[in-house]
Amino acid sequence: MEEYRIRVLSPDGTEKHVRELDPPAGTPLFLVGGPRRMEVGPLGDCREATFEGDPLTLGIGPRDTVQVQYRADGGPWLNRYAGTAVITGSSRSEVGRYKLQGLRYRRLTEVEARTLLPEADLGAQVRQLFTDLIASGQLGSTLQAPTQESIPDLNVTSAAIHGNYWAAAKLLDERLRGRSRQTRTYLNADGSTQTRDVNPEWGVNADLRPVFGYPAGTLVIDEAGVGVEIDGMDTDSTTLVTDVRVMFTRTMTAQFLLTEVGGEGGTSISTPARSTAPRTIPVPVTPATTWLHALAQSGVLSGLIEAAYRRIFPGG
Repeated sequence: MEEYRIRVLSPDGTEKHVRELDPPAGTPLFLVGGPRRMEVGPLGDCREATFEGDPLTLGIGPRDTVQVQYRADGGPWLNRYAGTAVITGSSRSEVGRYKLQGLRYRRLTEVEARTLLPEADLGAQVRQLFTDLIASGQLGSTLQAPTQESIPDLNVTSAAIHGNYWAAAKLLDERLRGRSRQTRTYLNADGSTQTRDVNPEWGVNADLRPVFGYPAGTLVIDEAGVGVEIDGMDTDSTTLVTDVRVMFTRTMTAQFLLTEVGGEGGTSISTPARSTAPRTIPVPVTPATTWLHALAQSGVLSGLIEAAYRRIFPGG
């Protein structure tokens, strides 16, 4: 069984309080429906999280840093997400709405890079950038020091560069990331593969420690596993298709036309194909119908008919 709690830090990194979801004693943490969404990148870099809860028990103020922690079966508490509170609930509301953004997307866009980064391996240079940033005091004690594990060497020599008072995130995105590139192979939905060049990922993980580099290994998710929930996409009926009309504007050479709607087990409509006038065939379909396949038996569709069909139904 997993237990959850939040650790709330002030904007300068001072711990304000820790609240558990179901504590044996003390002030309980009240979340509506539990943590709703926590988005984390391939390096464990935190991106965005949203949830709702009681503002009085959460005690989260504007620009506070929030760590979401969990433990399983009474084990040690581990960090799952960390971010800056950019939307916080009103103290006058019973249920407030909260939005957290990873430090890469908020705090590191607001602090300056003020020092010279000497020529070095790109990984070492980025570690130096964060070390100098922490020493400047702009983030208080919020950010943890980078390590060789969180920002490894990349075997790329990076020329010396001065921060020139750029925002730290801008310096990383526009000047440092582009100094390293790797070619990666990606799997498409249809089983084919494609290759493309990528730059290092970066951000701040749930331990509030900077990360920079390339993802490694394979993430395997088994939907049958305990605690794994996979949500399907919502149905959008804003644009609803309920009927399809197929029009053949030239004389057919086939003896009859067989139209299949809805795949196997769907509706079949057979009509005489010999005609000297254009033929209109109204075809009722359900909103779930995604294809229409027409087959002219005992004959061949004329070039114009086939071309018109493929314009209406590409890939049909």
